[in-house]
Amino acid sequence: MNRFFLKALTSVIGATFATSAFAQFETVPPCFDPANMMPISDPYLVIQIGNDNGALMGCTIGVAGTVALYNGVCLSRGPTSANNRGFMTFFYGGSSQGSVQPSNPFEDAGMALVFGAASFPCWTYAATSVDDTRERFGSVGLGTTFVGFSNRYMRTESTNTNVFARVQVESVADAIRLRWTLTNTDQTNPHLIGLYFGGCVSTANDDRWRHFPIFIPSEDASGYINMPKNKPPITDTFYDRIADPATFPAWVDFTVGQSSYFGMRIENQPSDATADIDTNNPTTADRFWIGKHVFLLGETGDLAANFPLAMLPDTDFNGDTAFVQRFPEVSVAPGASRTILHYVRSTYGNSNYKLPYGVAVDAPLTLGMPQNGGGNVAPNPFPIRVNVDNVGGYGFDGREFPLNDVRVKLSFLPNAGVTITGATATTPYELERSIAVVNPRQLRFTDFQARVDGDVSGNVTYTVTIDSQPGNVHKVITGVINVASRPRLTLEKDANMITLPYDFVDSSLETIFVPFLDPNVPGGDLQFYSYDPVQQGYVITTTAPKGKGFWAIYDKTGASSVIANYGGTPSQPSATGAALIQLRSGFNMIGNPFNYRIPIFQVTGVSASAPQTSYTYSQMVDLGWIQSFVSYWDAKARDYVFVPAEDGYFEPHLGYWINVLTTDDLTINYPDVFLPSVPDQTRRPIRTIRQTEQEWMLKLSLRSNSETDANNAVGVARSQAQVNRLRINEPPMAPTQNLALSVRQIDAGKVKQMARAFTTSAGRNEWKLIVTAKTAGEVTVTWPNLGELPKNLRFTLKDPATNMSRSVRQTSGYTFRMDQPGTRELTLVSELGGSTVATIGNVVVAGTTKGPSANVTINYTLGSDATTSIRILSSKGQEVYSISRGRADRAGDNTVTWNLRNSANQAVAPGTYRVEILAESGDGNRARKMVPVNVVR
Repeated sequence: MNRFFLKALTSVIGATFATSAFAQFETVPPCFDPANMMPISDPYLVIQIGNDNGALMGCTIGVAGTVALYNGVCLSRGPTSANNRGFMTFFYGGSSQGSVQPSNPFEDAGMALVFGAASFPCWTYAATSVDDTRERFGSVGLGTTFVGFSNRYMRTESTNTNVFARVQVESVADAIRLRWTLTNTDQTNPHLIGLYFGGCVSTANDDRWRHFPIFIPSEDASGYINMPKNKPPITDTFYDRIADPATFPAWVDFTVGQSSYFGMRIENQPSDATADIDTNNPTTADRFWIGKHVFLLGETGDLAANFPLAMLPDTDFNGDTAFVQRFPEVSVAPGASRTILHYVRSTYGNSNYKLPYGVAVDAPLTLGMPQNGGGNVAPNPFPIRVNVDNVGGYGFDGREFPLNDVRVKLSFLPNAGVTITGATATTPYELERSIAVVNPRQLRFTDFQARVDGDVSGNVTYTVTIDSQPGNVHKVITGVINVASRPRLTLEKDANMITLPYDFVDSSLETIFVPFLDPNVPGGDLQFYSYDPVQQGYVITTTAPKGKGFWAIYDKTGASSVIANYGGTPSQPSATGAALIQLRSGFNMIGNPFNYRIPIFQVTGVSASAPQTSYTYSQMVDLGWIQSFVSYWDAKARDYVFVPAEDGYFEPHLGYWINVLTTDDLTINYPDVFLPSVPDQTRRPIRTIRQTEQEWMLKLSLRSNSETDANNAVGVARSQAQVNRLRINEPPMAPTQNLALSVRQIDAGKVKQMARAFTTSAGRNEWKLIVTAKTAGEVTVTWPNLGELPKNLRFTLKDPATNMSRSVRQTSGYTFRMDQPGTRELTLVSELGGSTVATIGNVVVAGTTKGPSANVTINYTLGSDATTSIRILSSKGQEVYSISRGRADRAGDNTVTWNLRNSANQAVAPGTYRVEILAESGDGNRARKMVPVNVVR
């Protein structure tokens, strides 16, 4: 029974009553009261939708009736008579077509996502909010209720105080879309109208409900919650977008466990998957609660339940997990309506729901290393399934339209180290398959299999493109697979800043790196240095404990890199419980102790000056204890890369500089690995610079013939707190580094060398740029992002050594020569000014044109600051001599001198010449003036 009206359900079919074809979920005797021979009321009515019997996602809404539930595996007390009117359930895998990933324990039995799924909805519901008063949807009965002909949407409605609520529930790919229309029934007064939505998270396998967490025969897995910006919560937690936008989650995943990462995603805002036409764009939630179900949701059978939202801080919710999200109230005029639209999705699908049809890509989230995996990631090869669901634009009665010639192409980057089974030898990283036809309301799929090479680690990006007829519909879905780092490393010639995340039988560096030294090649050598923050210098090291970084200086024949496995018998490290790391004042070398990437913001710390309390990384930054950026050495580019701690990661094998800003010691604790789908596991972003007059960043890059130092900057921030988060101290030069650029800045009365220097002053600022070169030669300073900055910001570069002054906007860079190793100081001036018109006033030429000291002085007046170029031209207009090019002049009187010589330094012949003065303002306005000068010998 896949489609029906309300009147179609009027009887009970025994204790194993089923209302539709989703039979995998219906037999739940452990949850019924054994003393009750009629646990289901008569009538008992539900409506239900889903694609292919709920293969990727299905939903049930209760219409009428109750079910008697009992203590045991389902309830912590009982018996309870649970009403179903207006309650919902969510589930998937109803036709044995859940995820194809090998760690999916619900491939055959299907998976319930909330308590009562699929046919006994309770404890998942919505409540309208009118002038801050909540009232449960369906508590006073339901109106017109039906399942659409397509069996892909259903609709019901309820009237509450001053609001008429209608919900249309739609199935598309691996998601359920809930579309609420809330109408103000008060014909006289406007009202503030919003919506609350929440449920009791429970998962089911083997045809029985179980509270979150569930115990799977193959895995002792705790229920696992994951979200961006935060560690997985385990105690009652409240998130408020207005009060703390930096930690408010865009989505929250409720899954079986970290390793078996299957469950449901609750979305709090629009995403790449859900962005669509205006009428299909999701509404943004502003509050989110996670806690114990009775406290958040109320009693199971309470028809008047309206989200009590009670919480017990610092108490565990595991086993009783529930969530509530709020869509804030907005003013709705008398008789008018507002629409609230939101999604419940699967956690494993990488999807696109944009009209006219849905696509869900089922790819692994992580290729991990099992403890018994022999040092290899698994699964490898791995499956990727692309599901195409023809519903939305082409699936409704009277407008059905088949999809023809659906071409699905899977591709990886050419150098990603991934091959696809069946691809050609010339493009092994790309393959296209076709689905001949996807009929209306039909779900079809095509499968791929891919393999990563032995040297691949970290994020691997894939792209799935779908093209179909009619209409040449083109969809692109991009995803990331995180590949665990294996006990293998690439070493570049010269300096490598690394760490070792593995456990070794023999932990001496000499043994570990033997495979990198070929005894048949003379001249190969490796030296290892760690940094002593007390001595503020490098010392030779022979071992490197996990959690710390060190330099490996690789001397080898030729310039190519070398890839090799570690010696010393490495073994897979635990993904939890890393050792504490002691940091000293100033720079320290650290490293990721795990072979999976970890978010930097999850690091916690304790200061020796305040040992009573631990702090998050963000809090330590706010307290001024630690710098908000860390840096690593790019061995190929031979330059430092700066990583923002609040949205960056510690990658495996890389060493990092971390800067302690206080004189007190600091102890840090690495987080456990919280990535999804990591095998054998049981259990705030920095605001970007907006480039305005009051907030900007000018990047500065330094280069010579052989090296670059590209990640430097100066700028203005809106507050001192933002300055503290943006500025970066210049790390110590790498052992083989020959070129560096820093900005000298006074901070708290101390002179410091900064890689990125910021101030809160939006007026005139002077920045002292220090160029350090260990070898003589030409050096060039450039400003690659100048075009992004507002036009009324003026920059002038001055070189005291040559008495040069140049407008930064009028040239792409400044090149100078350092005749010997050492330092060179430049001054960069930034000023804020309005739009100006370049004007050249009076020009006076004076001097003598005879004798050995013959020269003329050219005095000119500028109406505003400008960049000037002054040339001497012949009577025919040809350039004879350039006095200055791109000189930064101030408004008022300015002077230059001509020595009556040409560009070849030869005395010019007698005759009439012309002085050309070209002035250009900061925003591009130009003026030109020419005056004659007579040369008499």
